[in-house]
Amino acid sequence: MSGWKKLGRKVVYKTPWFYINRDDVIAPNGKKTNYSTFNFTNNPVHIVAMDSNLNIYLVKQFRYPVGEVTWELPAGHTDGQSAEATAKRELLEETGLVAKKVEKVGDYIMTPGVSGSKMQLVFAHDVKKISNQLDKVDGIEAIKKCNLTEIKQMISDGEIRDTLSICGIYIALEYLGKTGVVK
Repeated sequence: MSGWKKLGRKVVYKTPWFYINRDDVIAPNGKKTNYSTFNFTNNPVHIVAMDSNLNIYLVKQFRYPVGEVTWELPAGHTDGQSAEATAKRELLEETGLVAKKVEKVGDYIMTPGVSGSKMQLVFAHDVKKISNQLDKVDGIEAIKKCNLTEIKQMISDGEIRDTLSICGIYIALEYLGKTGVVK
């Protein structure tokens, strides 16, 4: 562990969605200290939902911790399901969209300084709207279909500020570029 030695661990707070550990450790400098980490109970999944014209769908929702409305990729927790099954469920619940094909394309570390949790990234291909109902439990206010130019502009203009969504969008753009779908 690169100079870190874990002496013990205690769960100091737990909800159905996340938990906080406090580890007793010896740091690389040899001093005994505590290190607290935040982790999700079930792995979260971000969904890059694209229609056949390569439009990406975003959700607009109020986020209590920051007290703001945000534009983000649809997301949810696995609840013991695969990332692909979670993506199908969350996509329908949050946006009323269904996908012809879903594929997990990877994962990324969300905040390595405070968490060991990884965000799984799923592409939902050829999505179609089958319902206008939005997930009011999660506070979804609207969905928005954006072409790739609009997505990039929303990031540049600070309309998309969620770092995990920006990371997922960037990975999607790189993937589409490597597969030759976009140049």
